[in-house]
Amino acid sequence: MSETQLVKAILDALKLEPGVVAWRNSVGSRGFRKFGLGTGSADIIAVVAPYGRFVGIETKAADGILSEPQYYWGLSVRECGGIYGVAYSVAEARNLIHQARSSKAYSVAGCQGHLVPNRIGQRKELKRHG
Repeated sequence: MSETQLVKAILDALKLEPGVVAWRNSVGSRGFRKFGLGTGSADIIAVVAPYGRFVGIETKAADGILSEPQYYWGLSVRECGGIYGVAYSVAEARNLIHQARSSKAYSVAGCQGHLVPNRIGQRKELKRHG
């Protein structure tokens, strides 16, 4: 299954999960307009009831591996109390959702910015909101 097919299968499965709102996060640019959450951000973004947990799901085909920006983006999500993981299947994506649903206590004491390479090889600080 390709990553595109996996994203669609996961989003279809998450529609059946109660208390889950999920979106496809396409990242790119058209001319001078950029869209998506930025380089390295997860393919699927979700918010999970009952605690409003943020979940980032990076989808990969069987032989896929994380890029450096994806690794640091996921690390930032985890350090700030969110759930982040790589899903090679629908079952693995569902496990991330169930993890978000069942864990209400988390610490954001370690929420720090991480340096992530941008498209031209420089480094920039991730922006934090809230």
